[in-house]
Amino acid sequence: VGIHALGGTVVDPIVRHCTAGYTPIVNLNGTVMDRCQIVSNTSVYGRTVIMEGGSWLGNSLIVSNRTTHGTWGYFSGVYLNNGRVINCTIAHNQSAVSSGAGLYRIAGTVTNCIIYYNTAASAPHNYSGDQSAVGYSCAPDLTHGVNGNITNVPGFKDLSVGNYRLAVGSPCRDAGVVMPGMTSWRDLDLKPRVQFGGVDMGAYESPPPAGTIMVVQ
Repeated sequence: VGIHALGGTVVDPIVRHCTAGYTPIVNLNGTVMDRCQIVSNTSVYGRTVIMEGGSWLGNSLIVSNRTTHGTWGYFSGVYLNNGRVINCTIAHNQSAVSSGAGLYRIAGTVTNCIIYYNTAASAPHNYSGDQSAVGYSCAPDLTHGVNGNITNVPGFKDLSVGNYRLAVGSPCRDAGVVMPGMTSWRDLDLKPRVQFGGVDMGAYESPPPAGTIMVVQ
């Protein structure tokens, strides 16, 4: 069911409509996963995404997953236990138990992410863990203005059809931080991750405003 990776690199996978019992939908251990879509999966007693061993998850969409049963320690979004989550959109995940239905952190860092509209059995619903490990991200459970984080509603284009790209005027546009090597990255739509010197939060990079002219000297 889903993906179980020990080391290596996984690029452009789509994991959709999978069901797992006691195992996670995606299990990463020392793995790099880029431009992944993990959407509408059900984990009965397990977790949707487990990250261990310094795994790296970037430019990915983790939405509308759910955990239906279990005891404390079962989460419907990302369980981060040593790794890095960068430029991901984690939204509308549901957990029937525990907290942190979006991202539950034990160890690791979170950067340039949107973690919103997740629902857990108890608060915090979206992010649970040390806030100092999160930077330049958008979640209602964070402290606005600290480490570049914001709590504003992210302003997705059209949630009714599952469009998690950023609308014009979204506070998440150009609100991320440009990291080393990021100029060579591609977002989930395969667009350049850095445009006009800025980077958005979340899995998708917004196109430049209409009429923008770039001058090359």
